[in-house]
Amino acid sequence: MSLLGKILTVLNLLGAAALVYLAAVDYGVRQQWSYVVLRYDLMLQGIPLDNNLTDKRGIAIVDHLTDDTLQALFRNVGGNPARTQLDEVAAVRSRIDGMVAAQQADPRAQSLLLANILMPFADTLLERDEYLAIQAHFRDDKTLEALKNRYQVALTEAKRSGATGEDRTFEAAFRLVVRAQGGVPSEAYTNWIAAKLPREASAPVNLDALFAEAIQSQRQVMLKRLDTLFAAALTTAEQSTSAAEDRPKNSQTSQRAAIARLLLGLSNTLASNPEELLRYQTRVYVVCGIKTGLAAVSARAAALREIEAQISAAIDDERTQFLSDEFLLLEQARLLAARWREELASIEENTLNKNKQALTVKSRLADVEQAEAELKAAREETETTLKQLQQLTERVRMARLRGRDLLEQLSQREQVIRQLEQKVQVAQAKSAQR
Repeated sequence: MSLLGKILTVLNLLGAAALVYLAAVDYGVRQQWSYVVLRYDLMLQGIPLDNNLTDKRGIAIVDHLTDDTLQALFRNVGGNPARTQLDEVAAVRSRIDGMVAAQQADPRAQSLLLANILMPFADTLLERDEYLAIQAHFRDDKTLEALKNRYQVALTEAKRSGATGEDRTFEAAFRLVVRAQGGVPSEAYTNWIAAKLPREASAPVNLDALFAEAIQSQRQVMLKRLDTLFAAALTTAEQSTSAAEDRPKNSQTSQRAAIARLLLGLSNTLASNPEELLRYQTRVYVVCGIKTGLAAVSARAAALREIEAQISAAIDDERTQFLSDEFLLLEQARLLAARWREELASIEENTLNKNKQALTVKSRLADVEQAEAELKAAREETETTLKQLQQLTERVRMARLRGRDLLEQLSQREQVIRQLEQKVQVAQAKSAQR
């Protein structure tokens, strides 16, 4: 080979090495950018819905998720990474089913747990009130017994003579007494029991059996509701085509929305403290993506606004119902209010008079104190005068005694003088006779 050929061969080898190097550098940069794009896609869309979801090249998206990638995604939201959204739902369902099964032997505790689980999924005012009633009345055996006693009182009063009539059925009387007792409403149980009451008030009613059946019925309704929520999240678009009529009909979009709603709503149940709640809520965005997660939050906000409107309408209805049920009571209340205002005015007037009399009494007390002081001084002066008078009286008595003694002496001396005069006269007479 000539020198030129050798030189060209060396140059070709150097060029080939340079091309290999540039290709390796380009591939590395491409891989870095691909990973960044994948992370952004995961942030927006969440992890894959299932194992069958593919990218534009037909490669399953789960194949792009390495263990390191999954660990990085779930590191700050509790760990235990899931490769697909369905895996996450399955893991959550396992925990929820375990919690529900643990309370199977205690209908009250299981009903309370189901109400706590389903409260974030209440779409209507009636459903929300049902869960609130369970949370209030099923808190412990004592509150449950109080609810039963409320129905017992309503049944007794509705059976009382005069409680029913042409304008009020036995059922209406029962409902009226339940409402009149106040407290947290329990419309779901009231409706169930009232629907089972006989038409005649005189007919026998086994309230214990009705109450137990109402609890069992509502518990089954809540279990079915929970199953429906999981079914909406787990039923894929392919499964929807062959699913039964009562099962959800999903597209990928609706299934993603159902998963986000389910995971977001169950955050309160799964978390045991505020920090865990924040992690579970953040995990929803990791699993479902920011777009679907925010859509779930917006959907829930819209449902709450609708419930708010229903609450306002219910308040108006209850006000009208109250005015209808308690017309006579309201009239009595108005009369009592008028009487109360009159009594209040009288009390205010009496209070003013009392204050005036208190001032008068205070003034009179001052006068009494002054009079007592003057009386005391007068008594002292009188006692002094009496003592002086007693002394003068004693002197006068002694003077009178001395005067009496002098008078007696004078009388005796006068008698002596008279005797002497008689003797003188006798002597003179004798002298004259001579």
